[in-house]
Amino acid sequence: MTSQSKYLLAIISIAWFSFTSSITIKNPSFETTGDWDGSWTKENNELFAPPNGDSFAQLLEGSIISQNIGILEADKVYSFVVWARSTNAHIPDTSGSDRGKQKTHVNLLSKAKLTLRLDDDESEISSAEIVVSPNSTAVSGGKNEHDDGANVFIAGNHRIHLGNSILYQSIASDPIADPWIQGTKLDTDWGLAVGPVSDLNGTLIIKALGGGFTKTDLTQFEKNQGIQVTSRIELVPLLGTEPNYSVPAPSGEDEAGAIFNTVLKHVGDESPWVFDAHYCYDDETEKLWMTWGGHSGFITEVDSSTGKVIDPSTGSEPPSLEFNSHAEGVHTKILTNQKWDGLQMYSSNLEAPGPYEGDEYSTQAYMEGLGLLKHGNFFFACGTYGSMEDSYTIRCCRQNSSEPNAPRGPYKDKNNKRCAEFDTADGRYPSSMLLGPDGDHLVPGHPHFWREYGQGGEEMVFLGYDHRTEIPSVKEDAMAIRRLFFDNDGWPTIWMPIHVRVDTGALPDLVGKQVKLELSSSGDNLSKIAFDHVEISDGQFTTYNPTTQMTAEPTIPTLPTSMPTLPPVLTATVYIGDIIVGSAPVGSKKWKPNLTFYFMKSSSADPVKGVKATIQFTAGSKLKIKSCKSKSNGSCVFKLPNIPNKFDSIDVVLKSIKWKNGEYNSGLNVEFDNCPVFSKDCETLPIFK
Repeated sequence: MTSQSKYLLAIISIAWFSFTSSITIKNPSFETTGDWDGSWTKENNELFAPPNGDSFAQLLEGSIISQNIGILEADKVYSFVVWARSTNAHIPDTSGSDRGKQKTHVNLLSKAKLTLRLDDDESEISSAEIVVSPNSTAVSGGKNEHDDGANVFIAGNHRIHLGNSILYQSIASDPIADPWIQGTKLDTDWGLAVGPVSDLNGTLIIKALGGGFTKTDLTQFEKNQGIQVTSRIELVPLLGTEPNYSVPAPSGEDEAGAIFNTVLKHVGDESPWVFDAHYCYDDETEKLWMTWGGHSGFITEVDSSTGKVIDPSTGSEPPSLEFNSHAEGVHTKILTNQKWDGLQMYSSNLEAPGPYEGDEYSTQAYMEGLGLLKHGNFFFACGTYGSMEDSYTIRCCRQNSSEPNAPRGPYKDKNNKRCAEFDTADGRYPSSMLLGPDGDHLVPGHPHFWREYGQGGEEMVFLGYDHRTEIPSVKEDAMAIRRLFFDNDGWPTIWMPIHVRVDTGALPDLVGKQVKLELSSSGDNLSKIAFDHVEISDGQFTTYNPTTQMTAEPTIPTLPTSMPTLPPVLTATVYIGDIIVGSAPVGSKKWKPNLTFYFMKSSSADPVKGVKATIQFTAGSKLKIKSCKSKSNGSCVFKLPNIPNKFDSIDVVLKSIKWKNGEYNSGLNVEFDNCPVFSKDCETLPIFK
């Protein structure tokens, strides 16, 4: 075993620990420009929502920054954490005619790496690298054309998404990296921005969805006919069994569309717009909450059996479905991005002045698409701010769940300002950014939350949302999913933590050594990475890496799971002992590449079963990703697609090797042209026609 392998063995060991250390990290959240060697810029754009402080370090692809952090002491376990994300986006103007306007941007592959090195000879002690650029969801048997969120719930052995139609996948699949399957395409319109009536675990509380129906922008002829602006939320039953549900025929219709079982409506104007229903079940109080609304966001308690609105003063349903007829306290305005001009009882203590047109990240003073998340000690209300055409962003505010009025507010941002009241000092309605433009995930909106657990019991909270890949858009929106993490103050973030660990009790040769901490970026040319909040941490960890660069029209990937278990102590090393490469013609227009790995143990050269390998290859401009798992004879056979004859070769790059019983060592791989294949100096393997 090499010295580097010994270091890697040590950092994976699991232990709880506490210590007082001589290790010190200076300027850990990059609030100043000092203390780090190398090329980086201090950025503080709110659009990227750093998890600690206001600033972060931005690195261009190929950049490295570092600092000497001190001397390792005997019998200590050191765990280091840094937060990272991609920052590949056009930064909107904050004033003028293009204020807040997002622009088309390519989705560049971006990878962030944390490395510990010995300061004297630069040898690596430990490292971890993850992909931080967003992943484009693939749909097998259909297109990713799903407006108004990724509205996921769990039924049987499936995840189900409700949007323009049904998508589903096995619960054993990775919700981010693995493809979704096109399900039933219904003839019946079940409404806009549908929300499953489910709890945070994705379990349906009522076997139904909330769908929105609206009639607005009336023509003069329609006005002359007595037609009025109308919006309403319908409770639409889900019939049949998963994964392909159906809905019943509507019981009637009006100017806004189909009628099923009306929960709430408003006629006459858009104050408020009654649609975009989403649900949050509080299992502590056993209450079901519905968030909804356009222009302003509201929360309403609904019956957990019928889905009907509850008047808290009577405990029963109001006699009328009309919003304006309901007593004070039935509905509560919790978020807004514009001055309220409806019933006086919903006005904020402080409202925007008359000419208010939105803040610096909004081309329009508007919001919609709320989701409610209960996590830890807080309720988080997250809404969609700005215009869906060019400035949607997802922003959050929170309320402590112990407050007597929770979750009816008041909700506050990270600066403890009330989000439903205009802040005259900042000239805006307060909110805290969760997700803005990132690569080709533009105008993200309509947040939806659900929770799952990994095999080791780790809680994983997911954010579903929709986005566009270009502005102006010429096609339907697409659904996407991110894993949410929570920063030290308990706020949700799409920044991803990277961890490495060193145990000097297992590696006494490291005692007394000066250590350097290094942050580096890699990926596509001109890609950008952000780092924030470097810290020494104790406790167990799992570094999460679900995503890879995908095109706007993605191929179907199979990537590492996003449901990680805690890593075991490593006891062996695996390597690629042999590779079989070949090709064969397929008819007159295509050819088929063949690729097989043979995995072996370093200690005995015996074949290894259960190693998962993932590769990426290109055919022209198209990117494809494939995986295989080795059999008892060590063989791992990739099922590669047929390639058009206009391409004479494909270039294969190794994305990952995963083996639950040990580490992968590329330096031991079989050599091609006197170089271990897929090692640092031979990263690409061509397969010729």
